[in-house]
Parts: sequence; C-alpha cells; structure tokens
Amino acid sequence: MSKWLFFPTPVATGGDWDTYEVGAGVTGGYYNSNLATTFDGSYPKDAAYNDPRLSTHGFTSNARSFYANYAQRLTMPDYVGIWVTTAEAASGAYGKAKTSGWYIYKKNADPNPGGNGTQPYAPHACPTGRANPPYAGLGLWNNGGTYNVARVMLSNYTDSAGEGGTDSWSDPPFTV
Repeated sequence: MSKWLFFPTPVATGGDWDTYEVGAGVTGGYYNSNLATTFDGSYPKDAAYNDPRLSTHGFTSNARSFYANYAQRLTMPDYVGIWVTTAEAASGAYGKAKTSGWYIYKKNADPNPGGNGTQPYAPHACPTGRANPPYAGLGLWNNGGTYNVARVMLSNYTDSAGEGGTDSWSDPPFTV
C-alpha cells in the first residue's frame, strides 16, 4: 500500500486592498480629527472589528485612534489603508497627497496595556512617489476634508513595506 504525502498549497504573498479586507468605505478626508468610516454595503464592517477612525498627525507621519474603552482597542484591525484619489494628487495643493493610491498604516505596540487612551498606527507602505516629501514620508498629512478618501480595514498585509508597496493595488470599486 502506498502512502500519499500531502503538501499544502503555498500561500501567495501580496494581493490587493480586498485580500484581507474586513470593512471598507469612505470618510470625508484625513486630518487631525477621528473620522468614522461610512462603510460600503458591499464591504460592511466585520462585527469582530472596531473602526479605528484614524486621525493623521502632521509632520510625524503617524496616525492614531482615540478610544476610552480598552476592549475596543484590542479589536481594531492590524492595518488600515487610506486611498487617495487622482483628483487630490493632481491638485498640487498644500497638505494634499502628491501621489494617488493606497497608504497603509500598521497598528503599533499597545502604549498602555490594560488601560485606556490612544492607539497609535505607523505608516507602513505607500505608492511610489510618496505623500508629501520630505515631511510626511510614507504617511499622509492633512487634506482638511477637501477630498473624500476610501478607507479599508485589513486583518493582514503581505505586500512589501515602504514606498511602492501598494503600487499594484487597484482603486476601490465604489464611489469616493
């Protein structure tokens, strides 16, 4: 009797914004206010996750979320993506992203284990061309709500980190 060995299919690396999506929709821009996402009906928020409502913070490139409830911080997704439209990138306006595409933020280590407060997210990947060099690096600064953006909550991210990491990602299929 022969025995067959089972070799699992290798997990493909990389993907698109919807590969690990656990909710996607639109917010009225990005800046230092915590904006709630209006989730698209085709990409509703997974009940196991809380929308981190990221606010972006100037020249530090970082983002953060304010929550008083520690349990909510535990259920925020590991990554959040913000999609900048071509219209914003073409505007050339101060504070607006100069490159359209997906900007990915990664959940940082818990700054206050067991306690309340903010949950920081750090810039992790962005399209080639960056946001607002030299100040914002991989992150976004402040479009002041002039342009809506798509946001996606991600349970994982497997593409390369840094500039160019999201170059192959597609635009969201819903209206921004």
